Amino acid sequence: MKLRIIIITIVILNSLCGVAQPVLKDIFGRNLAGENIILVDWEGYMANPAIKLTIIPPTSPFTVTITANSPRLYFNTLSKTGGNGPTKIISFSNSNPIDFYISIFPDRTGGDEKYTLTLKSSYGTQTFPIYVIDQDSANQAIDYPIILDYSQDKTAYNFFANQSHKKIVKQAADDWAFFLQNMNFDSIKADSQNTFIWNDDFSGGTWIKNAKKYNGFLLYPYGFHSATHRSGGEPSTSSFQTIKSINTNLRCSGGYEAEAHGNYNKLGWDSTITDSTWYMATNFGNVQNDLYSIAMHEMGHAFCFNPGYPLFKNYKSLGYINDSIIVAYQGGKVPIDASDHLSNGQTTDSLKYVDRISKRCAYGSEYAAVMPYGRWVISKLNLLALQAIGYHIKLTSAFKTVTILNQSLPDGTQGQNYSSAIVAEGGIPFYKYEVNAGNLPTGFSINSFTGEMSGVTNQSGIYNFTVRVTDYDFKFYDKKFTLNIHALSTISEQADTSIRNNFLIYPNPAKSQFTIKCTTSQKEEIIIYNVLGKSVFTDQLAPAESEKSISINGLPKGVYIIRLGAKYSKIFIE
Repeated sequence: MKLRIIIITIVILNSLCGVAQPVLKDIFGRNLAGENIILVDWEGYMANPAIKLTIIPPTSPFTVTITANSPRLYFNTLSKTGGNGPTKIISFSNSNPIDFYISIFPDRTGGDEKYTLTLKSSYGTQTFPIYVIDQDSANQAIDYPIILDYSQDKTAYNFFANQSHKKIVKQAADDWAFFLQNMNFDSIKADSQNTFIWNDDFSGGTWIKNAKKYNGFLLYPYGFHSATHRSGGEPSTSSFQTIKSINTNLRCSGGYEAEAHGNYNKLGWDSTITDSTWYMATNFGNVQNDLYSIAMHEMGHAFCFNPGYPLFKNYKSLGYINDSIIVAYQGGKVPIDASDHLSNGQTTDSLKYVDRISKRCAYGSEYAAVMPYGRWVISKLNLLALQAIGYHIKLTSAFKTVTILNQSLPDGTQGQNYSSAIVAEGGIPFYKYEVNAGNLPTGFSINSFTGEMSGVTNQSGIYNFTVRVTDYDFKFYDKKFTLNIHALSTISEQADTSIRNNFLIYPNPAKSQFTIKCTTSQKEEIIIYNVLGKSVFTDQLAPAESEKSISINGLPKGVYIIRLGAKYSKIFIE
């Protein structure tokens, strides 16, 4: 999970002196000159939020070319993707603003990233920094295992004798499993679970039993061939998972039929696609298809999107999913078509159904022409569909709501500089901070991008106000604060109390190390955050310690936030 802390960002604008430039704004109407464009790579391998930006032209007619410098970045269509990053051309016939979307294709590794968005026109070149908050952790633990049994792979094809095929299918299964909670299902005894294995052309088949006891979902991937060159996936309908012998309406096993010759063609499979070449996986009928895309999709039929699940069957009979959480997320009922897909049945690509936040891949609408074609991935809507039929979804970052972490604000002093940070997390972290009730001291302000509260006031007193943080999806969180501004004559200005946060940092600015001095009766956690909320150091101050020296070798120069217990302060590293 990432925190947004105070940011002071310097952006270099390459502009023509004295000539108006196009203006880039966010959904809150804020000018992005001098600010970061914040993207997020949610936990797990899933479609990430598409962030809407708006260009206001300086004149008309006017044309601007938008580029970004990473192959994982992409814009909405019409646009191009490629190894040097995406390109989009927008032409203005009048002075009306035009919106576009930007997002980043997921990866499975942690580590925040920095890129650049460039606007180029006859009026000059402007650059805007992009900061990607990567919420993947080093330990992507799986609580509910999807167990792969290749014993039914047909000897006529030996599809999974190919280790690259096996590796990709394992990854797709793990990517689904990562989002599922362990619901403490009863163990499945050996020789007790029947699963149907299809003959070629889906012309009959054989029931088999599990060879071993297991907990989780047992999936049989096997090579297969049909005249239409279609892969398949389905659950076994022989029994349900149980919890203390009580039926859950969730299935125990299923099959994944991997068409041996290629997806709807005889061109074979592409096993070489990576996160950086995701855009090459168009999955059209005239090219080798990406094995990961199709395997992930067919597994979805085995885990959820099939009438073998009673709740899904009920929704399909209605023609839509009307689960309240899905309706609230998507803004309405989600249609189901005859193929068990989340689709409205339209044949025109641009009308097919998409996930509201990512603008990608509602299950079965992977060819919707809102975002560029590319590797199919799980969307938040897809996971909410699993939840709607009975699964418990793990509380990963995509499902955490925005909140404010501060318990209180440090006191200030009349006539002296004040600075503190409102710290938010959760939601989609392109935040807007504001005071929406009460008043700050005269001379104080809050930075809407960073949450930094600062200023100088000549009026002492106690101020009550409410801070609201709103995320990109317009979900907000309000928190009441009391700020005490002391009269200057009532404060004894001693060196070890010069920071009225109950702890002293010295030297500040610091170079290779600094010392925290604090009087505490309990163990306090020390966390250092960089300007975009990523934790870069952790330690503890024991009750018996009155001060602790901390090495900062290796940390880049800049502004950092130090959190000691529930209190915050700022340090400058030279």
